Amino acid sequence: MIERGVKEIRDHFTKYLKIVAQGEEVIVTERGKAVALLKQFVKPSDIEGRLNLASLKGLIRLPKEKGFISVHKKIKVSGKPLSEIIMEGREEKW
Repeated sequence: MIERGVKEIRDHFTKYLKIVAQGEEVIVTERGKAVALLKQFVKPSDIEGRLNLASLKGLIRLPKEKGFISVHKKIKVSGKPLSEIIMEGREEKW
């Protein structure tokens, strides 16, 4: 594991990216204190890993408890079908 300052990383960023791509980890320090860790990104192949990654990116929210999702009751909707409403809206614009 390599430890380097922010200025050194900034000045030689591509060099350190190549080092990280080879599997080495780089600790980034600022005034002697560790502030970040550069390490190789490995895309998860299993479904749980992919879901955790999507959760970290804020794309999904994982359930608080494990288990099955209960089936919801279907909602009966009355009125015009959505396709008719869209067609009416298009006719008004023309």
